[in-house]
Amino acid sequence: MTRQSRCNNALLRAGYPTFLSMFSLLFLLGTVQSAQAASVVRKPMEPGVMIALKGGRTLYLECRPPQSSKREAFLKKYLADPGSAGRFKSLSTVPLMYKDLKPSVQRKIMETMFPQDFANPAGWWHTVTYDGAVGVETWWNLAEWLTGKGTNYKALESLKENRAASASTLVKGQVLFFPRSLLLAEFQKLSPDHKARMARLRPPAPRKNVRVDEDDKAFVEDFVEGELRYGSDSKGNYAAYKMKKGEALYTSVVIRFTEFREVTVVNEVADEILKRNRISNPRHIHVGKEIKIPLDMISDRYLPKDSERRQAFEASHAEVVPVRPTGRVGKGLDGVVVILDPGHGGADQGTHHGNVFEDELTYDIAVRIKKLLESSTRVRVHMTLHDKSQGDTAHNGKRFRHDEDEVVLTTPNYAPNNTRVSANLRWYLANDIYRKELARGIKAEDMLFASIHCDALYYKLRGSMVYVPGAAYRDENEAPPSSGIYNNFKEAREHRTVRFTKAELRRDEAMSRGFAKTLLRSLRSHNPRIAVHRTSDPIRNVIQRTRTKRYVPTVLRNTLVPTKVLVETANLKNPTDRERLSDPKWRQWYAEAFVAAVKAHYSS
Repeated sequence: MTRQSRCNNALLRAGYPTFLSMFSLLFLLGTVQSAQAASVVRKPMEPGVMIALKGGRTLYLECRPPQSSKREAFLKKYLADPGSAGRFKSLSTVPLMYKDLKPSVQRKIMETMFPQDFANPAGWWHTVTYDGAVGVETWWNLAEWLTGKGTNYKALESLKENRAASASTLVKGQVLFFPRSLLLAEFQKLSPDHKARMARLRPPAPRKNVRVDEDDKAFVEDFVEGELRYGSDSKGNYAAYKMKKGEALYTSVVIRFTEFREVTVVNEVADEILKRNRISNPRHIHVGKEIKIPLDMISDRYLPKDSERRQAFEASHAEVVPVRPTGRVGKGLDGVVVILDPGHGGADQGTHHGNVFEDELTYDIAVRIKKLLESSTRVRVHMTLHDKSQGDTAHNGKRFRHDEDEVVLTTPNYAPNNTRVSANLRWYLANDIYRKELARGIKAEDMLFASIHCDALYYKLRGSMVYVPGAAYRDENEAPPSSGIYNNFKEAREHRTVRFTKAELRRDEAMSRGFAKTLLRSLRSHNPRIAVHRTSDPIRNVIQRTRTKRYVPTVLRNTLVPTKVLVETANLKNPTDRERLSDPKWRQWYAEAFVAAVKAHYSS
């Protein structure tokens, strides 16, 4: 049996017709291979002709022309260039792409695939029909089909008629308006029953203005000098803070003024501060009581002005604006690259609570981000991890069955059974992708690396936090991991070490902080609103493990991509955050907010 026969038989078993040429075979193989991520909807148009919509964004005809002298005449009825009909003479089934069809055929396709669409004197009215497993409609594709230019999507989104549908993802039932002045000539022709259709048209109400996270006052970034008094005593240097009404030591002092994050460490720090200040009961601290905090515990933001770490922190803030992208990317963010790194996986499940596992949650959110980016932009998306059982399909349940079949996508793949090795292979892989994209002509500043995680903090803390690579806590020459296991992987063998200049370290923190700010704004402005951590700074440039040990996560420290963030989506130890993370709708909202941030950041 020939290779083509085997492929044809496989397609027949899957319900696809047999083709007589490799051209058509490869075309539908693409459909089969992406069936999970992009299903195909088919509707009959005429005898021997089916309209196909793949993933909500690719329109074409599947034609079965007669095997006779009438074959070319059959195809010429549909093709804008009749002379091209001869190209398909050997095919039993012919795929004709939307852009190659006559305008009258294009209109018939739109009216058949979207039966609620019509044209009146004002323009074309489109009702979103597909937004689930069958695919996602996008402003870009609709603009291309109806106006001839995908780039018209920005002008369309800004129209008052389209305000209810200006979110990053279109929702089934939304009504979109395309003004006559932008339409292709064929779509300017009035529908015979347009008056009756317009009278029946009732644009659905926009998504309810449900503020899922009502109590979401933003953290005040500007440090008010004078809130802390600096001094020293027999126990060393300190910063002193006077307690205000309604404040608690744990959140208003320890969480706010230090970088400690792990529950056990924060408890130990709180106990030490209580002892230093001779406080026996943390629940009974009177208003105005001055609390001395050892200076080596204090976050960079709150150190004295002449501190080297405070000055480095303020310098990174000052550099944020000058290094933001300058709008050089192409239409639909063509030229932007996003590398998504779902945290944990394999034998490393991360933090968990009952049947809610960090590695399953982070992968599901990353899959949703990837799908939205690819359906609504021209961003090139890479994943560092693949879950063999979930694949590229979002999980719509509230509980997960934990598995260990995730692999890091190195060459060869690595099944994570060692947390340290897994983390190192991710940055090796990200750097390999970075170098290849640079070779393609992509600019370093137009790439983004995002590692997606869930936090495990004190149970009263809520909301998203973002870590950026603190320049003061990274080395110019990072020593390679010592284990010989890395020599087994192509990405690590080729470039075992990474080097940075001091200027690059400062640039990385500033650019990463710029995106982090954009992301947090997007979370707060999303409808429904998504909670952002507000007890302390939600953007952190270092993790503090002990009084003397501060570190930048490996994937941020060694990844060459200048803009890199580690996103803690929510706190799994907090009951409300855990409820949000378990909800597939919330995970989709988070993905929407992330994609909106990418669009805002690289379109500015």
